[in-house]
Amino acid sequence: MIQFLSGDGNIVDIQAVVQYRIKDASAYLYNVNFRDYQLINETIRGSITEIGGGMQIDDILTIGKERLQELIRVKSQGLLDRYRSGLELVGINLNKVYPPEEVAEAFRDVSNAKQDREKTVNDALGYQNTVIPQARGDAARILHEAEAYKVAAINKAGGEASRFQQMLAEYELYLRRDTTDVTVTRLYLESMEKVMAKVKKYIVSPQDGGKLNLRLLQSESDLNKNL
Repeated sequence: MIQFLSGDGNIVDIQAVVQYRIKDASAYLYNVNFRDYQLINETIRGSITEIGGGMQIDDILTIGKERLQELIRVKSQGLLDRYRSGLELVGINLNKVYPPEEVAEAFRDVSNAKQDREKTVNDALGYQNTVIPQARGDAARILHEAEAYKVAAINKAGGEASRFQQMLAEYELYLRRDTTDVTVTRLYLESMEKVMAKVKKYIVSPQDGGKLNLRLLQSESDLNKNL
């Protein structure tokens, strides 16, 4: 297990599993005075300390883990080649990357808070993606209804204006044909409509010379008295 300080001043523990092989037996036998596992261990430790010191704790504990593995492998292989150790790193796997136990709970709280924040943001975006299309649809519907009402109102107004123009033309024609006051004539006709609606009317046939049998009227008067 290796412990190092991250770029933002947090202590991180890393447990790494390293696979390596001897690629140059001559160099391995004559150029290195350390046991291979000791050289590998110190090389990996130095690489982790240097690379991890330039990364933020959040990246190391989350999305930066795979990137950190590859950077450590490349850096360590470069050091081994510089030492002409004859060793080749096949792979590095960071099994555990975690803060010290003393502050692990605080880190979990922070991580949970970030997850809650991301969930809240995603929920808000989902609500936004639902509300905005609905609002746009409502706006389009209201606009369409307003346009339809506008057309109907214009057509209605045009019809009323046309009827008024026809009435005006008839009125002007009447004035040219008759000198009688139009208002007086209209009031007279309306009054006659009301009066004549309550009066019994008799139609005299012009074929009889316009004569009316007065006995018929007298008989009806007698009949009304008897009733």
